[in-house]
Amino acid sequence: MMRQLPAYSLEERVAALSWSLDLIASYGVTTIKDAIVTTSIAETYREMSRQGRLPMRIKTSLTWKNEFARSHDEETALIAAREEYAAADVDTGFAKIMLDGVPIPPVFTAAMLEPYEPSELYPDGWRGKLIFEPEELNADVIELDRKGLSVKIHATGDWALRAALDAFEAAREANGDSGVIHEVSHAELIHPDDIPRFAALNVAAEMCPILWHPVPGLTWERWLGPDRKPWPIKRLVEAGALVTYGSDWSVVPTPNPWPGIEAMVTRADPTEAMAGTLWREQAVDLATAIRIFTVNSAKANRVGDTSGSLAPGKDADFIVVDRNIFDVPITDVGDTEVLMSVVGGKTVIDKL
Repeated sequence: MMRQLPAYSLEERVAALSWSLDLIASYGVTTIKDAIVTTSIAETYREMSRQGRLPMRIKTSLTWKNEFARSHDEETALIAAREEYAAADVDTGFAKIMLDGVPIPPVFTAAMLEPYEPSELYPDGWRGKLIFEPEELNADVIELDRKGLSVKIHATGDWALRAALDAFEAAREANGDSGVIHEVSHAELIHPDDIPRFAALNVAAEMCPILWHPVPGLTWERWLGPDRKPWPIKRLVEAGALVTYGSDWSVVPTPNPWPGIEAMVTRADPTEAMAGTLWREQAVDLATAIRIFTVNSAKANRVGDTSGSLAPGKDADFIVVDRNIFDVPITDVGDTEVLMSVVGGKTVIDKL
């Protein structure tokens, strides 16, 4: 269906993307990784860079065998010509693969090692499916890794997570460890045996706290049973994994990261639409959550040496907020407002 939609003009795309980026910047975000970038979107980022209209650094995850692209030939051409779309503030060295769906009703498309709980919607034994066979996935990841691309794989079910890690392991074995950090997007259900593999393979585990509530929290045990638990952040951190943050906007209502920071600490719904907590034992402290959103995400975005923290020699990326988030109740962190944002020494937001 996406391929049948009429194309927007470059001017229309610039206007729409400018609105989106200004909104994201208002929350103090200094770098983003756009998770699904087709040729038309890459062209739009390039044009905005030429016009000096980008309020943050951009990392583009170029689509690979994705329905959002007009064709796979277009994707192949974009990967080959990616440097033509790059700029000082646009890094085109990333790719995106979709491997499964989501583990929530009514779709249940996340690929699971064990079946979902029986339901009227699906027969006994249903455990979702992988979008690609492991052999095809491995070959694609090996080739993208060989080209120097950092690969992000959407994987929510533990079967898909394992297949993604297997593909990254195959790439390391085939090409050697180049130091490029690959990433699993969402990383919802991870089999305990696979948690140590993230650090061993230099693969980041991206978490999307704003997705946790209310539907997953309200339906998790009904469809997955009591033993399969989502988003084991604390276990990943303790195992030495690089845990990062993803907003998944515009699937979710807002790109605001502050409620996500709060949710990592409370494991509760910042909007209070759902009572209780979601696997409270996997909460992390506020300092760890901040590191996930800043230092760790900068590393996964390949700017860890120049951004993510304030240090001599790094870029002047910083924000000023309306409260000391370490001195207020954790349930107030989600309401934090940004008063000033500076990216590379350039003031982007100034409400002072």
